[in-house]
Amino acid sequence: MMCIIEVTFLLTQMLGMCSAFLGSPNSLGLLAEKEKFHMGTGTKAVRVSLKATTDITKEQMEGHFTDMTNIVASYNSLPYLAIGTTLAIKYRSAILPGSNYITSAKDLYMHLYTFMDAGKDLPPLSNCSVKYYLIDTSVILEGKTLLQNQVEKLVGPLTEVEVTSDTTKLLNLERFISSFNSIGASWYTQVQTIVSEMDILDGLEFPQSMKGRLETLSCMAGQGHEFETVTVISSTPGKQGLSIELDVGYPTAMKEMIRMMPIPYSGVGIKGETDNMIFAREVGSTIVKHYNCSNDLIYVNDKAPICSELPLAEGCKNGLIVNDMEKATKKCPFTYITAPMAVRLLDDSILVLGDGLTVTVGTKTIYQAPPLCYP
Repeated sequence: MMCIIEVTFLLTQMLGMCSAFLGSPNSLGLLAEKEKFHMGTGTKAVRVSLKATTDITKEQMEGHFTDMTNIVASYNSLPYLAIGTTLAIKYRSAILPGSNYITSAKDLYMHLYTFMDAGKDLPPLSNCSVKYYLIDTSVILEGKTLLQNQVEKLVGPLTEVEVTSDTTKLLNLERFISSFNSIGASWYTQVQTIVSEMDILDGLEFPQSMKGRLETLSCMAGQGHEFETVTVISSTPGKQGLSIELDVGYPTAMKEMIRMMPIPYSGVGIKGETDNMIFAREVGSTIVKHYNCSNDLIYVNDKAPICSELPLAEGCKNGLIVNDMEKATKKCPFTYITAPMAVRLLDDSILVLGDGLTVTVGTKTIYQAPPLCYP
């Protein structure tokens, strides 16, 4: 009891020494508007079945890479690119970046098929289901066909003289090199992303990059997807690909709130802020309430914490509403708190709390004890 009386007395003494903005005699008060956030008032879960699959068999995929090998062989066998020619020095190695990408992409594409088990036929367990196609067939076919057509246009001339004297042939050569390297990089980048997502899912975690795929589901329409939390229940290789069961949770109702932070005076501030407990008020309201918020519940994340109101003494609440410092200091509990050196508030002003800072406005140094607020 003696500690509370001492802290309250110290705070009362200090309140008259602070100004809200430089040159203003008005008190900052006990709480400052720190930031806006959304508060969830309830949660709901939807079970979703995700099938990571492909229509291309492993043998077909290997065939596509064989075709790419043949394209490279056709290019390297062009007479005017024979080793030792002037054109060979410039152009034979020009497709090495694409060739390296193709080699790496093949290894990753083959890895995708390790997420399948031909002996298991696994139907979705939920009516809310979505298929995730691992391989974009159109990208594979279009890229390969383009390169096959382009390499055919390079056939014909037998000597360097014929090629260098034909601007169209030289242009076709440059186009093929550019296309080959670009397509090789595209194949690799696409499969690298997909393999990374599959590895994460197989480890019973949900990759953030896949959240957008859930938004296309009619069973998830209008559920506030930007706040959803996804829990991977199971991940099982099957005949058609990896079968993943998800629980997707979202707040059923939300409020836009302003979080209020205690302002310390000589290390003393209103008691009640912890990792889970906060002071906040609804946007458009002056009533400050005390909440217990949890970010570690299943289906809940820090973008929309689930909060429940905690009791706050009526006198304390009324004092905070009208900024009545005398009433607030008598009715609200206080404690010693550790504060940062400075904080940016909701209105972009800077609240200075630390003693070790030198504050200047223009060429003028401000000699005033914190807290100080700069617009």
